[in-house]
Amino acid sequence: MKKYLLPLITVTLFVTWFLSPVHGAPIIIRMGHDGATTQPYHPALELVAKIIAERTKNEVNLQIFPAGQFGSQQEQMLATIQGTQEMWMSNPAWLAQYVPKIGILGCAYLFRDLDHMYKVLRGPIGQDLFKELPPKIGVRVIDFWYLGTRQTTLRDKPASTPEEFKGIKLRAPGAPTYIEAVRALGANPTPMGFGEVYMALKTGVIDGQENPLTTIKSSKFYEVCKYLVLTSHMVDSIIPQIHERSWKSLKPEYQQVVMDAFREGGKLNDKLILDGEASLVEEFQKGGLTVIRPNLEPFRQRASKIPERFQNLWEPGMFEKIQAVK
Repeated sequence: MKKYLLPLITVTLFVTWFLSPVHGAPIIIRMGHDGATTQPYHPALELVAKIIAERTKNEVNLQIFPAGQFGSQQEQMLATIQGTQEMWMSNPAWLAQYVPKIGILGCAYLFRDLDHMYKVLRGPIGQDLFKELPPKIGVRVIDFWYLGTRQTTLRDKPASTPEEFKGIKLRAPGAPTYIEAVRALGANPTPMGFGEVYMALKTGVIDGQENPLTTIKSSKFYEVCKYLVLTSHMVDSIIPQIHERSWKSLKPEYQQVVMDAFREGGKLNDKLILDGEASLVEEFQKGGLTVIRPNLEPFRQRASKIPERFQNLWEPGMFEKIQAVK
């Protein structure tokens, strides 16, 4: 009997050690987004998950749920705030309903280019804009990624001036600054969930939509539109966010792993988007879309009035402060 006792004790101690909080079941972080798996940020998120698993020896696992599996953007935002979903990817403007001054990041013609966007978001201005989120709604921004420069596709009617956009029903995300961006183009904003856009274009419920070129590609909007209008009205970002309780459940060294992994994944995301933007206009043109390159100045002039409409919500002079960043 004794000869079996020592091995039994050894096995018992090993199992107890292995299943302890330090060596137990991995911490699962579920992350949802509403893009297709062909959207550039999806493979970038898969890279992030791989890096986190490797560097934590599988003690932290990031699980990705694409294509709105966890619901609409609004539903996923609320789930992340409530902590029933650990992470979420969204545009900053969605958070403006909780911290209104963040809404300025969805203002049309705010950023000159990608370099300008990153200098603002990753610099003191970005830190100030997002610092209220953890104490106010329990959500922390991990990083900032490039979503792309937003362009416009139209179903069957061309437009190249605000006057020609008049009367066109253009889908807009539900956030107020996106709605104002569509008004700056001269169109009638039609708020609608992203997952509904393709069929709404196909059936004529809307006349057009606006999104980055890579999103137009991944969501196949080119199949149900005849015109691509290069309005370039927004250099847009998408931000990974985590519920604060989930963040604090990670050891400090694992928090650093997560931040480093997202920064590395962001580089892949940006490369895929920039590569796509360099070639997709020609690809769409060869595929049958008529490409319109309008004079942007009339749109910029209309967009310059947007800060006045949010003067009670945005910090005074913030638009000018952002534009002054070099």
